[in-house]
Amino acid sequence: MRGEIVPIDQRREVVSSEPSVPAIAREVRALRDMTAIEPSRFIRRLLFLWLRVYVLNSREGRKEERVDVRIPIPIPLIGALFPRSIGWRQALAALAAAHDAADPRSVVRSHLDAAMAFEFVRVESERHGKRELVVVGLD
Repeated sequence: MRGEIVPIDQRREVVSSEPSVPAIAREVRALRDMTAIEPSRFIRRLLFLWLRVYVLNSREGRKEERVDVRIPIPIPLIGALFPRSIGWRQALAALAAAHDAADPRSVVRSHLDAAMAFEFVRVESERHGKRELVVVGLD
């Protein structure tokens, strides 16, 4: 045993269904289609940028605490340049987090609730059974 090199399997699947790239791409496209903004939100973006702060605290076996503050900033037309749904990277992160979690629905829901058109800061931490997600950005 001494001096023997044991290979470690570092392969990680992003989603649990099929480990193929087309299957992952289909799931990402479906998630992006589900998060497409409605016309009223697009019109709102034509008039205002919204500075948004989203904080989610949850502990094992206890209820969640959620803070979602939105502050309108009257800068017209810039918001029209924002994407109309979450990006590929955000969708892949949500799917990967769902795969790793005990409760995939709540993890995907928190990722989608926190998704913004332009994020300045996204911090996720998990310590001692406490999970925290903080996102600051424009929406």
